[in-house]
Amino acid sequence: MTSELLKKVLAAGKIVRGFTLIELLVVISIIGFLSTFAIVSLKSSRMKARDARRMAELKQIRTALNMYFDANASFPTINRACSAACTSPASCVVTPNWTTLVTALAPYIKLPADPLNTNPYCYAYDSEGGAGFGLIANMEVNTAAESSDGGSYVTLYEVGPDIRATWW
Repeated sequence: MTSELLKKVLAAGKIVRGFTLIELLVVISIIGFLSTFAIVSLKSSRMKARDARRMAELKQIRTALNMYFDANASFPTINRACSAACTSPASCVVTPNWTTLVTALAPYIKLPADPLNTNPYCYAYDSEGGAGFGLIANMEVNTAAESSDGGSYVTLYEVGPDIRATWW
C-alpha cells in the first residue's frame, strides 16, 4: 500500500524530498570527528597557556624577591619552600616555609601558586644564606623554555641568580 501511495505521489508530479539514513550517519560521524579533533587541540592549548602563566608568575616572584633584597639587603632565608606537596621539581612537602615566604613577600606581591598546584606541578623556592635564590617549576609541554633558561636542570624551568648551581 505504501508503494502504491508513493507511485501516486510521483505520478502527480510532486517530488519527495528528505535525507536517507546513510546521509544522516555520514554527517553525524563527520561532526563527531571534528568535535574530537577540537577537544584534543584545546587540551594542548590549555597546557601551553598554563606553561606561559608559570613562566610569567615566576618572573613576577623574582621581581618581588629583588624588591625584598633592596629593602633588606638579603633574600628571604628559606630552605626548600614549595607551594604544594611535590616529588618534582623538589622532593618537599608544603611546609611552614612557604607560608614564611608568603609573609615575607606580602608587601610586594600576593604570592601565586602553580595553576594546577598538584604533584608534580608546584613552585619551589630555595635560598641558602639569603645571598641568592632559585625558583623552579615543572612545565607541561614547554621543554624549549626549560632547556634554555640558563639553569642546571634541563627538565625544570628555573629563575634566579643561583640557578646555575645544583641547589636541590
